[in-house]
Amino acid sequence: MTAAGPSPDSAKSVNAALRAELAECDAALGALMPTLRTLLAGGRNTALSEDVVARVRGMMADITRQLLHAEAQSAEPEDETAYIAERREALTGCLLGNADLLRFLHGLAIEGQLSERLRVQNALDPVLSPLLQRLIASAETEIFDLAMAVLAGQARFVEGWRRMKLPMNELPAVLFDAVLVDYRKAAEETDGEAAEQAIASLRKAYGEGKCRTELIARLLGRLGVRDLSDALSVTQAGAAIFISALSFAAEQERDIVALSTNESQHLRLSLLLGAAGLSSQVAAEQLLVLHPDTSLPEGIDQLSAENAAAVLRANMSGGAE
Repeated sequence: MTAAGPSPDSAKSVNAALRAELAECDAALGALMPTLRTLLAGGRNTALSEDVVARVRGMMADITRQLLHAEAQSAEPEDETAYIAERREALTGCLLGNADLLRFLHGLAIEGQLSERLRVQNALDPVLSPLLQRLIASAETEIFDLAMAVLAGQARFVEGWRRMKLPMNELPAVLFDAVLVDYRKAAEETDGEAAEQAIASLRKAYGEGKCRTELIARLLGRLGVRDLSDALSVTQAGAAIFISALSFAAEQERDIVALSTNESQHLRLSLLLGAAGLSSQVAAEQLLVLHPDTSLPEGIDQLSAENAAAVLRANMSGGAE
């Protein structure tokens, strides 16, 4: 005998309750960027962990250093260290205004934390996950090549996360271009000619389509339904591929998905898992791995994938400036 599904009135009630609760998550997520800017500028706030702030600050400083080093290579000052120090504050201030960059760096900091937690709690290698290991053994040349490239990218990411650094080649193409626009604006009042030469040099060195997150997206695009299902298992895929797969399947921005793995955002994560088409049982299993002390919010199991996606679409204020 087939069990009856929830009544239309019941479904509407569940949707309304979830949207109201998600609005609170959205408000917290929307406050992150202003809070992060304040902290990076030297302010005080307890809303974000010191580790996350330190890693975002370190990656931001590394990007600033790379930009100014490229400029110094063109300007050829007598003292490169002094040249960079003189320009660092203005450029950092300009980059702090880029909400997309801050959100990307914040997402990477959270992703790295998750990878480390999975390593400690689940003995999951942060570089070579079980799924990636299987894909490297693939007989299909394209999948093998992409899997090997992802492996190398993941090794770079883990090392960079630990050292709080981020090569500019790891910025997605759109974000790389946006950072160069910000850099050009900041350099207008100092040495515009050297900055233009630096931009040309950085563009020449940038390998479009080779950054880690773009490689993962390309790899996921080549997988069949079965492997995509494995990619939505955090213990099979590892944090990096899991976040990208959930972003792809739920049609949400990767940065927002990464931020949703925070325990305070477990409602959003639950909805993302549902929107990705996972059954309530499988979604509960993933949530249990990520947050052992939480469970699926009440009413989530009554939502179809379409309804879960609709709830997410109705609450799109997360990650605002």
